[in-house]
Parts: sequence; structure tokens; C-alpha cells
Amino acid sequence: MGRDSLSSNNPSTRLQQQIPAAMKKTFQVNINGKIYHIDEDAYTLLQNYLAQLRDAFPGDEGIEIVNDIEFRISEHFDQRLAGGASVIVIDDVNRVISIMGRPDEITDEAGFESDASEPSRPSRPEPFGAETSPVADGATPPPFHKKFFRDERHKVFGGVIAGLGQYLGWDVTVLRILVVVATLSLTKFGLFWPLLLGYLICWMVIPPARTPRQILEMRGEPVTVDNVGQTVIDNIAPPAAPVPSGGSVSNVINSIFLIIGRIILVILGLVGGLVGFATAIVGIVIVGGVTCLYFASNDTLLTAFGISSGSPYLQGWGCALVLFAVALPALCLCRVGIATLFRAPSMSVTAIISLIVLEAVFIIGSCILLGLGNGPMEFFDTFACNVSSVLYTVSAVSMVPVVIS
Repeated sequence: MGRDSLSSNNPSTRLQQQIPAAMKKTFQVNINGKIYHIDEDAYTLLQNYLAQLRDAFPGDEGIEIVNDIEFRISEHFDQRLAGGASVIVIDDVNRVISIMGRPDEITDEAGFESDASEPSRPSRPEPFGAETSPVADGATPPPFHKKFFRDERHKVFGGVIAGLGQYLGWDVTVLRILVVVATLSLTKFGLFWPLLLGYLICWMVIPPARTPRQILEMRGEPVTVDNVGQTVIDNIAPPAAPVPSGGSVSNVINSIFLIIGRIILVILGLVGGLVGFATAIVGIVIVGGVTCLYFASNDTLLTAFGISSGSPYLQGWGCALVLFAVALPALCLCRVGIATLFRAPSMSVTAIISLIVLEAVFIIGSCILLGLGNGPMEFFDTFACNVSSVLYTVSAVSMVPVVIS
């Protein structure tokens, strides 16, 4: 569509100007022959975005590309309205832009020079004679090289195998089966963890294909205006499965790999969280234990509460705190598992910090009370033993090994 594809209803605009400033104005816009209600911020952003796309894709071919992009945008807005929304807001427009990519990412990384290439367009043959590449009009096609990127659109874990399939031109399902079989075969030689480490390194080092130029280089296609425009259109639409597939059997296998991948990611997330949790507790115990040694060297604090050293009440409260220190990580594990399975909202940072502090209080308190329960003279001999015992119990429940030297 032309530059006037977004047009506001003037009577409605004049009427909405009388609305208080606290309320947002809305416009009626025409996108791909459909009328949408859109607020002022989203209208301005979308209008600027389409204008930048027209500048990035000049000429007759550029008009067709922008028209196709507007068609995809209207499909996205239709899905948004079908979900219960009544007005298109700026978050909807930002979501579309994040899927397609910004015009500067398209033009700058693709190496296009719209102003310089515009005068040479009239000498291009007519569409019916343009079967060959742009070399026919005397222009040198932009050089392209096939590169290895991670394919995040068809990933199971990090997109490394999917990107390798794109690079080699193989069926990604067959490649995944070969990788799994090879990994299982090499496991008996003790190579599972090196292979896993190598995959994680590739995940961190190899960049993902996000911009249109990177996607084309990953597929080994020349970076031209037509290909970049088609890539932009494909990115806003649902994935059209450019990776070769083997039919329904391939889809079932991909689903199985996807489920296994999610399970492994959940396990890795739990282990990583528990390791961090245990590390934080050990650090707090070491710092807090040094401070608490001062109070264990005299009976002043105990006599202030009418408690004598070696009292069985101290050992009882120490055992109770040990139970609390063991139960808290177990409850946190249940909370994380439920949140992962049922997609419940995760705990806030404040809640996590509070739980860590509470766990540290339980551990430090139990160690001190159990030590004082044996008398202040024996406290220094039993404090380290109590710390090791409590942390070992907590780590056994949390499935995280804690080493005390």
C-alpha cells in the first residue's frame, strides 16, 4: 500500500481532542483494507516504522514488499483482537517490530545502499525477463558466504543442532537422531560430560541468526533486496518450516525431543538454583559464625535470659532449628517444581533474599544452640562439627553436595 495506508478519521480526532489529557486518544486506521482502532502512541510508532520500511525498500519491488509486510501486520492485529483486545496499543506494535526486526538492522547489516542503487533500477529488465540473477543488468551481486549460526526458530535447547542442519543442508530430525545415537555410544567411554560441555560452549560462543542477513547467510542464500524482504515477511508470520522435514513422523520425533529438552532444562535450572542457594548459605554461615563466636565465649547473654550453659533446652531448640533448616529447602524445591510444571509466577527477588537470610538464621542458630548446649568450654570444639552436620543434612535433602574443609 502507499504512504496514505494509515489515515486518521478527522471528526473523531477533533472530538477526542476535547478528552482530558489523562486519557489517550485513539485513531481509526486502514491497514490492508481493514479498519483498526489504535491509540496515539502505537499510531505514531507504526507510522514511523512503515515509513522507514518504505525508505529501506524503494522502487516497485519495495512497494510489494511493504504491502506484504502490512498484510502480515494486519494478520497479527487480527489475532490480537480475536484474543479479546479492543484497541491496538504500543506493546502490540513493539511486538511486531521485535519479530520482524528494525529497518536499520535490515539495511545496515545487509549492506544496501538505497540512494546509490536507485538510479540503476530503471535499467533492470522487466519482470518477465528477470529470470536470471541481478547480474543481467550489469550490477555485481553482493557477495555472500554461508556461515554457521544457531537457529533459534527451530531449536530444542540452544539451536546448535538446528543451525548445523541449516549449514549442512541436512534434515534436522535425522541430524538430531545421529547426535543422540553418537552421544549414547560414546557414553560408555566416559565422553558424555565432554560432549555436553562442548555443546554448552557452542551454545555460548556461536551467535544466533536473528537479523535477515544472518538468516540468509545461515541458509546460504544471496543477500538481495528480494530475499531480505521475504525473510522479513517470514519472520513476522509463523515459522514456515524452511528446514526439511520428514512428515508426521518427523513432527512426532521433534515433539519428543522438545519435551526431553524442557525436562533437562528444568533439571539444570533446579540444580543451578540449588548450587547457588547452598553457596550463599555457606558464605553466610562462615561470616556469621565468626561473629557468633564472641557470644559463645561468655555466659553474659545466656544469664540475661535465665539460661545456663549446658541446658537441655538449648539442645532442644537447636534440634528444632535443624528441622527448620532442612524443611525450608524442601519447600522451596516443591515451590519451584510446581511453578515449572504449571507455569506459575516465580518468586520475587525480595522473597528469595528473605528465604536465604531465614535459612542462614536457622543454620547459624542451630549450630550455636547445639554448641552451647554442651557448655561454653566445649563450644569451640563442637561448633565446626555442628556446622558440618547441619550443612550435610541440608545438602542431602537439597541434592547439592557441600564440602566443608
